[in-house]
Amino acid sequence: MIEGRNIEKSFGENHVLHDISCRFHTGKTNLIIGQSGSGKNSTDEMLVGLFEVDSGQVFTTTVILQR
Repeated sequence: MIEGRNIEKSFGENHVLHDISCRFHTGKTNLIIGQSGSGKNSTDEMLVGLFEVDSGQVFTTTVILQR
């Protein structure tokens, strides 16, 4: 399982994510859908640890990856 709680992210003046929470269970198929530029890639990249979140938490199973 991987989970994001209250994730926020900005790139300079561009605030791309505000208070995003999600949970994905191991062995399940999940989709993140939205318009172009809505933050889908940014969300994915923070959940797997490629970017640090500005605030919020990312968990995998019972380990906190980012705070």
